[in-house]
Amino acid sequence: MSRGVRRTDLNRRFGAMLERAWDRGAATRPSLDPADIIAIASRKEGGPPADGPWRTRLDILCAALRDEADLNPIGLTSAHVQLVKLVRARIRAAAYVARHPGALDIPIERPLVIVGQMRSGTTRIHRLLACDRDFEVNRLFEQLDPVPHRGIDRRPVNAWITGKLFALMAPELSAIHPTSPLAAEEDFGLHAFSIWGALFEGQWRVPSFAAHVEQADPADVYRDFATLLRINAHRRRRPGPWLLKAPQFAQELDAVLAAFPDARLVVLRRPPAELVASGASLVWHHSRVQSDAVTRAEIGREWLRKTRLRGERMDEALARHQRQPQVELDYADVSRDWAGAVDRIYRLCDGPPDPATWARMDRLIASSTAHHGHRYSLEDFGLDAAAVDAAFA
Repeated sequence: MSRGVRRTDLNRRFGAMLERAWDRGAATRPSLDPADIIAIASRKEGGPPADGPWRTRLDILCAALRDEADLNPIGLTSAHVQLVKLVRARIRAAAYVARHPGALDIPIERPLVIVGQMRSGTTRIHRLLACDRDFEVNRLFEQLDPVPHRGIDRRPVNAWITGKLFALMAPELSAIHPTSPLAAEEDFGLHAFSIWGALFEGQWRVPSFAAHVEQADPADVYRDFATLLRINAHRRRRPGPWLLKAPQFAQELDAVLAAFPDARLVVLRRPPAELVASGASLVWHHSRVQSDAVTRAEIGREWLRKTRLRGERMDEALARHQRQPQVELDYADVSRDWAGAVDRIYRLCDGPPDPATWARMDRLIASSTAHHGHRYSLEDFGLDAAAVDAAFA
């Protein structure tokens, strides 16, 4: 029996244990009713969240989770915990700003924004640039829980526990996207705070939620995004410059630049067939832990569609913003000559990295295990090169 089959069997036994606990009253079955989620978060934080567009999106997401996602007990528990955590974060963010209104006056000037499809090499560039300590970055623990708690900040410990659970249930993810609580991480948490973004689409089958996000106005999302950056800048007593990265940016680059008009862009490219295969593989390993019904073929179809949509929107936005300071990089070129790619990026900045930063970058590359053991193909997901070429023709 393969390791993957044994792992799947272990996850199912754990799910069955949860079901027995709920049936016997030893634990409460997690709710995906938005009112219940808000009530639990409000009770834990001592007050309700302010209303806003996020509330409508929570309704849509919860309906999709109940009606479309086919969640197993692990998925149901994960969805409930994540959504309660995000509503709690909204309550804490409002409380932080009420205590420190001056935080909202902190400027977010000339952020360096990494734009590209999921699996296009954005993580490698992000982590290389994060070696430069002049940049402010968000860490994994801040993405999993984007607003600090009062008192002792236990988020790094909680992120470590979460990482261990994921490693137990889906060990393949450590090869696909290795990370750790203090590692620089893409800004999925700053989108999820507003009940937005592909964090949810990458875990669960929620097509109605995805369709809503693709058509909705993201202006409020990026106002919240900027507020979270200002809260972190206020806590750290460092205004930036910020280094930002999320595949979601490719889908809504106009809104990113409306929020950060003096942003400098680093644009990553990779052939569509490679993007779709690698992206579908990542989504599969997340999704199969939380749903026993999801299939590779449906993930292949959805991430072919999603990759095309993001590519079209990114190219259209870049054409509208040709005067924005930017550099474009190819995945293969970055793989062959990362130092040359970094050198090109620093032409957008105030000067080249210092020797200590270059040394940290060298050590990062030397110790990197990203993609070691990550095996995938289009055929794994019911696709082939001809299908991808036709979609992107």
